[in-house]
Amino acid sequence: MASDLDIAWAAGFLDGEGTFGITRNNVIYYNIYVSAPQEMRAPLDKLQWLFGGTVYDPYERSTSFGRSPLYTYSATGPTAGNLTEAVYPYLMVKKMEAAFILQYKALGYVPVGGRLTTDLLRQRSILYEQFRGAKRGR
Repeated sequence: MASDLDIAWAAGFLDGEGTFGITRNNVIYYNIYVSAPQEMRAPLDKLQWLFGGTVYDPYERSTSFGRSPLYTYSATGPTAGNLTEAVYPYLMVKKMEAAFILQYKALGYVPVGGRLTTDLLRQRSILYEQFRGAKRGR
């Protein structure tokens, strides 16, 4: 279990390096995510150890100094919701984005093999559009 110090560290790291978001892959599929790219793998491994999620092997990106590897931490669905709930009190910069993640989490998840109701789809769609509008209005 993560200590308060670990959670505060994660919040600071994600506030500076992470992204909190809602995606729409097609008309009916919405999901929440938390991600963070990093040249050093160690902090991403720590996030994975604390909250779950996945650390993806690096891909190379071009920089002004040449090419450098970039690892990526990713948490989606309930893992992203639980992580966001834990770090939310400590966030400063990305608190607004995280608040949308918590609203999405409060709507509830569809169990594997379950059916997405029309009402839940409508609520997710509205929340997604509000999130996009808030991001554009920054």
